[in-house]
Amino acid sequence: MIQVVLEVSPHALNLSVLGHADYASQGQDLLCASVSSMAQMLEIGMHLLPQKPQIKKSSGEFFLKAPNDSYTGILV
Repeated sequence: MIQVVLEVSPHALNLSVLGHADYASQGQDLLCASVSSMAQMLEIGMHLLPQKPQIKKSSGEFFLKAPNDSYTGILV
């Protein structure tokens, strides 16, 4: 199962994406590929902001933390 948690506070935006869909075998799972590509698109977009986000990623894990002043007005 893929777990996505988004926390928005006055100080930061935190996003974590954990797990695997286990819909198909590794390398053939369209659900995992879709979620991974969306996380990567977000990462690329966030790097266009003045303050770069903190990002950690590995197989089945993606963590992003961005200071509040980086994204204010974008989510509205």
